[in-house]
Amino acid sequence: MGNEDTKKENINTFPRKVMNLTRDFLFGKLEEKVKRSGLP
Repeated sequence: MGNEDTKKENINTFPRKVMNLTRDFLFGKLEEKVKRSGLP
């Protein structure tokens, strides 16, 4: 029973982890562009 519960949790949190990683990656790219363009 416990293993099934953790599997369900992993399936539910995986997309959230991917979204967070993608968002962090995109924000990192945006910050780089802002720094290069010299904006405050």
